[in-house]
Amino acid sequence: MTVFKHLFKELFKQKKRNANAVVIIQFVAALAILIITMGNLIINKDFSSEDWRDIEPLSYILFGLFSFVALPIYLIVTCVKNERFNRSQTWRLAPVNDEMFYLDNILSSFASVVYLMVAQFLITAALVGIGSLLFKDVFNDTIKTFVNMFKAGSGLHFNIVIGNALQIICFIILFSLFTYLIISFLNFATRSIMDYLPGMSSKTGVFIVQVVLIILIMRLLTTLFKIFGRLITSPMGYLLGSASTGLGKAILLYLVLDIALLLINMFLISKFFEAAPNK
Repeated sequence: MTVFKHLFKELFKQKKRNANAVVIIQFVAALAILIITMGNLIINKDFSSEDWRDIEPLSYILFGLFSFVALPIYLIVTCVKNERFNRSQTWRLAPVNDEMFYLDNILSSFASVVYLMVAQFLITAALVGIGSLLFKDVFNDTIKTFVNMFKAGSGLHFNIVIGNALQIICFIILFSLFTYLIISFLNFATRSIMDYLPGMSSKTGVFIVQVVLIILIMRLLTTLFKIFGRLITSPMGYLLGSASTGLGKAILLYLVLDIALLLINMFLISKFFEAAPNK
């Protein structure tokens, strides 16, 4: 157990660096767009003293919007890193069995996604806090707008909004985990066929297997896109309870899929998937 925890810390440390880099880039991008927007207004002489009030609120709005771009980018980065660790002969020499190594690898990625989301939330909260101190009237107007929006919902209760928000967070986390697991499954299945089934190790055979696997995966993801599409087009409607997305069923579905894929991948990495020699 001590080795398991130590390995988890080392893997998490590697991935936390990427999460920090993503947050920094996200913040710089939001700041750059804010500066460019205000600069254009000043140059075109369309900038009044009242517009200064919009600078700080715009900063956390832009940062929040970039979160929807940063998370998919981070998932791609960590997917690549996961598979490098899985294939690395150096990392596979850690004094744990293959199943525990893979579990450490996936859990560290899972923890890094949570870390990224918490960091994004804290930075957004800090920007909102600064805005509430510097521009109290703008902040109060924003709060009143949200309160009126909540009141507009028929029979709306605060706990409904919190419950729906937690469902969205659970869905994002489970889908992130599903992304890691399905990429590993494709990698493990393909490598297993190439290394242990010589008759199917040709490029044509591997291509056919990959196509079949991808088709099956895409059929599973069809439900996701339908659900997530409705969530994107009406996020406030879902939070207020006025729009139904079937998110609860999707959470249960992806929870089952995640557990099943985790067990399958742990079996594949221990029985068929070998580390590549270091070059």
